[in-house]
Amino acid sequence: MEKFELIFIPSPGLSHLIATVEATKLLLDSDPRLSITVLTMQLPNDTAVDAYTANSSASPRLTFSALPTLPPAVESLHARAHRQPDHKHQKRNRPMPPRPPDRRNRARHVLPQIRRRRSGVRLSGLLFLHLRRLHVRIPEMDGVVVNTFHEFESYAIDSMAGKNPKIYPVGPILDLAGVSREDDVKRWLDDQPEKSVVFLCFGTNGSFSGEQVKEIALALENSNCRFLWSLRKPISVEGGKKMVAEYEDFGEALPEGFLERTKGVGRVVGWVGQVGVLSHRAVGGFVSHGGWNSTLESVWFGVPMATFPLYAEQQLNAFYLVKELGMAEMIRLDYKTAVRGEEEVEIVGAWEIEGAIRRLMTAEGDGVRGKVEEMGRKGRAVLEIGGSSYKAKVEFIEDVIRNVG
Repeated sequence: MEKFELIFIPSPGLSHLIATVEATKLLLDSDPRLSITVLTMQLPNDTAVDAYTANSSASPRLTFSALPTLPPAVESLHARAHRQPDHKHQKRNRPMPPRPPDRRNRARHVLPQIRRRRSGVRLSGLLFLHLRRLHVRIPEMDGVVVNTFHEFESYAIDSMAGKNPKIYPVGPILDLAGVSREDDVKRWLDDQPEKSVVFLCFGTNGSFSGEQVKEIALALENSNCRFLWSLRKPISVEGGKKMVAEYEDFGEALPEGFLERTKGVGRVVGWVGQVGVLSHRAVGGFVSHGGWNSTLESVWFGVPMATFPLYAEQQLNAFYLVKELGMAEMIRLDYKTAVRGEEEVEIVGAWEIEGAIRRLMTAEGDGVRGKVEEMGRKGRAVLEIGGSSYKAKVEFIEDVIRNVG
């Protein structure tokens, strides 16, 4: 039996790597002829990637190859570039100077041109100015594998049918087994009524200023809803890049007396496994930044979302869910936090957040909940034999093997 090897190159960062590994598992389970090598890139001072890959090589056909860490000077240059106002680049109307020759740029020119998108099909990539030049090369690609499914983004997928590059919507691809619930959080959830808890979680890099944290706390207290809040501490590291850490004492960030007044009604925790929480019967609502993985998890578990986008393509995801599909409540569609050391452009008031939570967790939100639950059922069906994502996966494998052969 002839063998074929694929090379996957995820963007730096653990969440990108996890999504990529889940995609490799989907392909390896589907065809014994395939083997996959994942090239991992580790940011300075990041040990999570090595720890994850050490526990993810269950299949002999899946291997990891670690590339050297980027020099700090390159990372600092990248950070400074992000602080330049976009309008300056647009006004000059001339080609941007080339970036330092990092590994991703070199790999683009020497490796096969099948690409996998972690986010949805829509226009999230257009947030990056350099795509004004790169878009002319998109038709040169053989295909794009996307973590979405036809029933969820039918208009976008249908609009690309019959064009280059070919689109393979093979999702939803989720890490459903990789994260367990923390015991104390699980015990607390076990004691709550079904669909009574609103879960607040804002992703790997999601954090807020002290003033915004207090507004969220006031909204939760006034809503009288049960809540589980994953609260992370913003810190800045070399180059001005915004990172997150854990609070040693949540009281330093929250309004005085908040923890005592909400005792028994809510829990404030640090990092928590999102999948484990969303899959619990007690969770009935999800206040989220709306990253693509979080969006798919919300749909998969039938837990409706209130959108609080922070950065990247999340504002577009929020608009799609709220305005086009009617599958989410709106806190904001256009809120944007600082990613590299600046303050938020504005503070979202407690009354806005409270209103969205109340709509999400009461009968007023039943229409949204029904749509999310129905889409979740469709998301499971597309992965079964004969489903749209199953067919796209088979077609992708056949096209790759035919092109290589």
